[in-house]
Amino acid sequence: YGRVLQDVFIKKRNEKGGTFDMIMHAREGILRFEPATRELFVDMKQCDMLQGGAVGVMDERTWPIALPPDFCAAAATLRATDMMWDELYECEEKTIDEREELAKEIERHQRQIDRGRAGAHFAEHVQHLTSEWRLRKSQLLALDTERHMRVALALGCFCFALVGCPVGIWFCKSDYLSAFVICFLPIITIYYPALFCMINMARNAKASSWVTIHDANLLLTLVALYLFRRLARN
Repeated sequence: YGRVLQDVFIKKRNEKGGTFDMIMHAREGILRFEPATRELFVDMKQCDMLQGGAVGVMDERTWPIALPPDFCAAAATLRATDMMWDELYECEEKTIDEREELAKEIERHQRQIDRGRAGAHFAEHVQHLTSEWRLRKSQLLALDTERHMRVALALGCFCFALVGCPVGIWFCKSDYLSAFVICFLPIITIYYPALFCMINMARNAKASSWVTIHDANLLLTLVALYLFRRLARN
């Protein structure tokens, strides 16, 4: 339960493999991690140990476990959706630099190919670099789309409130279910499909993020203004 282990078995395998040099069993063990040495310790109580042909019993025994070098290392964030705001901008700067370096490398190799001085592997290398350049371009689109999507989803709640206010005023004397259905169904059937469609278009470079992702909120804002105008007239 948490750091406490019940019925713990620790086995040390023979260097040649196949058998175990030592087997230790404890009724209870507590996990303890030392960041300085990057080691994991198991504090065991009431231990039975079998080593070779010898059997031993101990009240307490601490068993160190060496961790791999990459354990607890910061995992590379691959998706834009997994990044914080600062990470989005840092990743964008890094990706832009990598794309520029790739473009220079492609131009350098292509120049040698055009002059007839290229090696046999230059054409294949240019294709590989071009694929990497396109990958960086897709990553930049994903980063840009992610920023606009977060803002659009946050503003969407405000737009829902703008539309809901006049509808709520009109149906204040009616049943709540009718007001809920009138506001809820258009959001599910129109707003979110339009928003996700625009997001995919921005990620695939079919349209600019500024133009597409915020269109759904713009539509809700226009509807809210129309409803408020009719409410004011009445």
